[in-house]
Amino acid sequence: MKKPSKGITYRMLPKNLAALRASPDAVVRPAEEHGRTNEIFWPNDTFELRDDEAGGADGHPEAVQCVVAAAFEAATSATLRRRLHHGQALAVVVLVPSPFWVAPTSGHFGETFGDRWRLIRPLSVVAERRPTNAEMVVAAELSSGQSVAGVSSDVSALPRSLVLSADMTIRIFPPPAAVLCAAIRRFAGRAVLEDLLESCEPNLDLPDIVACFRPGSGAPRIAQRLAVASALRRTDPGLQNFIANPLAVAGVNQKETQ
Repeated sequence: MKKPSKGITYRMLPKNLAALRASPDAVVRPAEEHGRTNEIFWPNDTFELRDDEAGGADGHPEAVQCVVAAAFEAATSATLRRRLHHGQALAVVVLVPSPFWVAPTSGHFGETFGDRWRLIRPLSVVAERRPTNAEMVVAAELSSGQSVAGVSSDVSALPRSLVLSADMTIRIFPPPAAVLCAAIRRFAGRAVLEDLLESCEPNLDLPDIVACFRPGSGAPRIAQRLAVASALRRTDPGLQNFIANPLAVAGVNQKETQ
């Protein structure tokens, strides 16, 4: 039988599938490929990634988290965020650009400032017309020393007891170019020149923005998609009609194809 050469190493596969489970040693190990490092980075650190690594599925947080976090930080100061971390019995109203922002902003608020906060959902249209338990829930939580926050795109959809007693109101606006650059930096791990988004107006809703973030495409490509989407949102008459009345436009297109 011919012996294997010294430059080749053979390893027997395990017989059981359970033995194929990943272990810490298999997942985190010193990189041996030239040009790679085994350092661990967090999204807020200053570092550079190779173009082919910038959009790795496991190398960055989700796009919606990056956009919401960047927009929230732009709308608040460091002093205010410290107060949210340590203040007691606070009532806070967070106003967001559209209903698409409510759930991810609530999630970001809870993850950032802890479970000592009671998050209140916007009331439904039906609930607004009659007294609800939410009013007394807010009052009871605040009077017992709990902090309460309500996130909504419409202040009238929040419990009146929260709005009238609010210690602070945080208003998050549609992201301008500077905020989009910060979000791209968080997502791709590399900065992008704000000039690439100079023509990008704050006219995109959260789903429009998140759809432009793609793993592996790199920061400049994401910025280019955002700029194009903003220009189309601003100038394309057909798109404007579709956004205003998508069902009517779809009906016209269907008739034209028949």
